[in-house]
Amino acid sequence: MPGLIDCHTHLVHEYGGYIHNFIDETSRKSTAERVLLGTVLAREMLEAGFTTVRDLGNSGINGDVALRDAIRAGYVPGPKMFVSTRALSPVGGQARKLTSSGLNMVQEEYVEVDGPGEAKKAVRRAVYDGANSKVTLLRE
Repeated sequence: MPGLIDCHTHLVHEYGGYIHNFIDETSRKSTAERVLLGTVLAREMLEAGFTTVRDLGNSGINGDVALRDAIRAGYVPGPKMFVSTRALSPVGGQARKLTSSGLNMVQEEYVEVDGPGEAKKAVRRAVYDGANSKVTLLRE
């Protein structure tokens, strides 16, 4: 049954829901490797009948944008993607109690914001980096 829409995907990352797998993935795989993984997951989503997805980050820095653009250009098969770039999060991201060396991984996946002003700035940056916005949605 084609035409399904998944509004919460992370096509450029596959960690099975466990934080230790997430840390392993982000520390051992480059964004490029993760985008290549995303091409496999995108094809699987398409073959399962999903023609549109909303991808919510956890793709390194702009890995989701690269995957979306590759699908649009016809380089790889996949559903139409609406992307967000890095997720916005409170300080520390979703991983708590990391050492200072571990905090670098947080910055690959999340933009840490502390208050409305920083959140607005982060959203503007995400749109600049290729996230879909209301304006880009109207053009598509």
